[in-house]
Amino acid sequence: MAYRLEDTAAARRDLQALPRDILIRIEARLHAFTENPHPRGAERVQDTQGGLRVWVGDDRILYTVDDTQQVVTIGRVRHRRDVYRGL
Repeated sequence: MAYRLEDTAAARRDLQALPRDILIRIEARLHAFTENPHPRGAERVQDTQGGLRVWVGDDRILYTVDDTQQVVTIGRVRHRRDVYRGL
């Protein structure tokens, strides 16, 4: 039961701006979402409709999960001090 990953334009920009060492860690976590989009430590984000977040060091991945379509949509990938601005 593998989930499909999709990303937003904002998430693509965020990923391109990351240093290589952090990007490798983030990509590993994103790949893990295909098997388990609700990992231990994932928390709901207030003021969003079904949004979740996971920590990867000082960075946060904001995403949504559609269990009926089996799609994980990556919304933002940013440092913890910047990720919630503009939500």
